[in-house]
Amino acid sequence: MKTSKGIIGVLTLTLTLLFTGCAKDTPLNDDTEKTRPSLETEAPRQAQGKGTDGTAAEGGSESRNASSTPDLTEDNEDTAPALSEDALARIRSAADEYYASTNYKMLTFSQADPESPYRRPEYEEGYVPGETALFETSIENNRFQHYIAVGSRDGWNHCSVLYEVIPKDPDGEKMNIVKEHVAGAYPELSAAEQAQKAEELYQEKYIGLITPSEIAARQSAAQADRDYVNTAYENSLARDRYVVELISTHSGTETTAEAWEYNLDYLQLHYEELMALEDVNSAFVDLYISIYKAQLWYREYLASISGNGEAEVKIDLGVSSIYPKADMIAAIELIVKEFNTWDGCELHSISYASDEKCSASNVAWLNSLEAANDAEETFTQCIMFLSDYHSPKNSVGAWNRDFEYTDWQWWLARSDNGQWKLMSCGY
Repeated sequence: MKTSKGIIGVLTLTLTLLFTGCAKDTPLNDDTEKTRPSLETEAPRQAQGKGTDGTAAEGGSESRNASSTPDLTEDNEDTAPALSEDALARIRSAADEYYASTNYKMLTFSQADPESPYRRPEYEEGYVPGETALFETSIENNRFQHYIAVGSRDGWNHCSVLYEVIPKDPDGEKMNIVKEHVAGAYPELSAAEQAQKAEELYQEKYIGLITPSEIAARQSAAQADRDYVNTAYENSLARDRYVVELISTHSGTETTAEAWEYNLDYLQLHYEELMALEDVNSAFVDLYISIYKAQLWYREYLASISGNGEAEVKIDLGVSSIYPKADMIAAIELIVKEFNTWDGCELHSISYASDEKCSASNVAWLNSLEAANDAEETFTQCIMFLSDYHSPKNSVGAWNRDFEYTDWQWWLARSDNGQWKLMSCGY
């Protein structure tokens, strides 16, 4: 009986502990521990916050303190830096210069969301939070929105473009097509691997990226072109100034750059005397004579083609900040004389292309053509014209029969003090 009473006592004690709550000290197994928060605390936590009077809801303090949500301060990496109007003006100026270096004009400019998917933190190395900002831009003759990241290490006094992203599928409509392609082309990959592959292909095909190294190369080329333009323009001015001073000193009568016909006559009449002078710049004298003799030719040429009906030729010298019109006319003379050797072809127009064609990269290309012909001259300047003409009705050989050619390119080059040389023509 003692044994039975003992067993009954133990059972009674156990039942008492269970129903009085002492069992809460019993350790939970792993599954119970993991499940409890979602059953007892997760739903109430979502409802906690501020009451209607703006005070913290009862019992909400502990849950908020346990939250890992960071404060969005100006030092947070994903927060756009607060920029003053002066800083924004300097950033916009840097953006304008960047697009100008790529021969584009920026139309709109606004600060973008720092959490934009077009941000590329890997190209912002070396900058701390607050030293970079992303901007959304649009440019002339381009239908896509562009994103440029700009950085500054001195409080936005000086800034530079770090990289540019050009989304070519802004609505993401092409992603499903890419995913379907990957699923069909790579069935052996897992779902996660297919998703990664699709993202890589999508980025490659539909997200244009101009990296810092590419931007540096562009800006270097743009600076080279600016130096080239300045040099070409200064050389032309220096030549004309030299000749004016030379004639004024030698003749004892002041002349001007506008009196080019008098200057040309004087140089040709007193050429031997001038060449005998000590330290005379013969290259400038010879170039001046060549260029302004072309002016006389041009006057006669315009008279010959004026009012000839269908044979009339339209010539457009355009506007150039590099070459004076006299230098452009000297190039046109070579083009016309070459064209006149094309039997049966009828010239309709010649027009100056643009200053943009007169670049260091095009000079390098023309120098390569010169080197291929085993020539020794090194060009430093170039110019390009476009022409429209009609081929003969009975054409044979190089031309299409009875065909209107438009925007036919003529490329000429010269050294600093040299004369134009026709190097290439065609498309």
